Amino acid sequence: MSNLGDRTKYIGGSDVGAILGMNNYCTRKELWEEKTGRKKPFEGNAVTDLGTYLEDYVAKLYEEKCRCRVVQRHIEIKDDACPYMQAHIDREVQNHPQHDTVGVLEIKALGRYTYKKSIQNGLPAMYLLQLQYYLMLTGREWGVFAILNRDTGEMFDFEVKPSEKIQQKIYDAVKEFWECVKEDVEPPVLKENSKPDVIQPSDNEYTESDNIELLRAIQDYNEAKQEKDIAANKMKEAKITISKLVKENEKVQAGDTKVYWTQRNYAKVDKKGLREDYPKIYDKYVSQSKSKPYINIR
Repeated sequence: MSNLGDRTKYIGGSDVGAILGMNNYCTRKELWEEKTGRKKPFEGNAVTDLGTYLEDYVAKLYEEKCRCRVVQRHIEIKDDACPYMQAHIDREVQNHPQHDTVGVLEIKALGRYTYKKSIQNGLPAMYLLQLQYYLMLTGREWGVFAILNRDTGEMFDFEVKPSEKIQQKIYDAVKEFWECVKEDVEPPVLKENSKPDVIQPSDNEYTESDNIELLRAIQDYNEAKQEKDIAANKMKEAKITISKLVKENEKVQAGDTKVYWTQRNYAKVDKKGLREDYPKIYDKYVSQSKSKPYINIR
């Protein structure tokens, strides 16, 4: 009989990110509490229900786009040596014009912001680990994500190849974690070298890094940038409202905050004109130099 209905009996693909410390919504300790019955497992919400409802639609879109056959499989996939490693894949891809073998299709339906962020920066690590786990258990040679913008209906897809290095770290971490579940012992803090780097380079210019500290720092940067953007928009809207409520040349104090209008004078050098009219002076006082290298994060 299948154990897929009782998630405390096995480790599924969506659990792997938490086990490796790369889940945005669940920690290792919280997952251990769920598996040991200390905490009620997450049972879904309106957003996840919508994602499930849209899976058939996304599968059809991918099928039409790639001219292949997408088949849903209601089967339990497990590792013979470690039967608690189990998976339920969304779909299999057959008769793909660019592949001679069957692939694994993983479907995600994201909101507008997360969809845009995924295009720019790649999918969250927990999703990539999930697909690597499925490829490990199925032995498939390739997998693919079909990502839907549930606000606009737009879809993009990208393929993932198995990584022996990542899969080995997944296997070791899951095995260690399950021992903690069986022994009812809280899992230790994960060692940094146990966490795989799952950054997917977008083209051949980029080399794949195996530095987990880099991945975590990028995740921290993206989260901070999101908070900064939200705060900046909020400040902008508030400033517009304040400027409408405070008349020009008026000085107002509201609580501990003083609000007033100000104007600054700027002096600007016309470099183009200076270079054309006085080239010797321009060359004497204007120097060209390179800045120190700075990092670009996109």
